[in-house]
Amino acid sequence: MADAAMAGRDGRDPLVAATANERAVHAKAIGDLARADALNRRALALALDRVPRDSVELATLLHNRGGIEHARGRWAAAEDPARRGLALRRARLGDAHPDVAADEVALAAILDGRGHRDEARRLLERALPRLERARGPEHLDVAVACGNLGAVRHRQGDPAAALALHERALAIKCRRLGPRHPSTALTRANAAAARVALGLEGGEPGAPDLRASRSWPSWWWSGSRSRASWATPT
Repeated sequence: MADAAMAGRDGRDPLVAATANERAVHAKAIGDLARADALNRRALALALDRVPRDSVELATLLHNRGGIEHARGRWAAAEDPARRGLALRRARLGDAHPDVAADEVALAAILDGRGHRDEARRLLERALPRLERARGPEHLDVAVACGNLGAVRHRQGDPAAALALHERALAIKCRRLGPRHPSTALTRANAAAARVALGLEGGEPGAPDLRASRSWPSWWWSGSRSRASWATPT
């Protein structure tokens, strides 16, 4: 349906880029990364023609570009668009905005993947209190930040700090997503890995499951929002 809508519109219509972006977000969510990649590239190409270069919408597309590369494990390719998207959003919204903090969490996931854990930790420790203040201590973004920071601290050799962070993330996810959700299960595995490292339970301490450390906040916008916020260059 959305593909038909895109096909029936003038490529200069900003709704085409917005729709392509929304389809890319959906494709990534269901694991169709090749389709997500193609749709995001299309949206970016259209947006660079029709959207101001300092817009939040362009920041969103760059964030999502980083998210697709991140999902493929291509950390170097993910870092540049994630940094550019963060810089644009910070310039437009200000450093205190929770969306800027969420972008920092996303960039930290990439830096963790690249082994740049000191910078990843700094970003996460900056972002977490801002997310707590803006969105409340029970928000899923807070759980993502806690879980990602816990994984970084574990890799830096501090499983005690990691365990406290993973247990907080797990409690939030159990309440918000339920105990059987896949994201909850990953966080539970990470908490178990930290307990193993501390000698609190048996297992294989040499092979902890830290996949949840790469959680990625997703940004998209609806067609109705695109009408209001996408300015056409004159």
